[in-house]
Amino acid sequence: MADKKSLADLVEELVEITYELEKAKYSRPERAHGWIKAAYVLAYGLDNGLGKRQLADVVQRRINDVRKEMSDLSDKVEA
Repeated sequence: MADKKSLADLVEELVEITYELEKAKYSRPERAHGWIKAAYVLAYGLDNGLGKRQLADVVQRRINDVRKEMSDLSDKVEA
């Protein structure tokens, strides 16, 4: 079984993939938007008493959401 990514690695991945989406959508992307999204997800999770593994799962779901949005955007461009 593959090792699960650390929470820090997942946060970095969320920031990076959010930045990539910003680059695809806007002429002036800002990496800060990814950090804002990550901070919100972490704050929300901590506020609701989530543990480290649960927080990692929430961050992974947000990453998957951004990937889906990128895929949808790519499909529209190709159409």
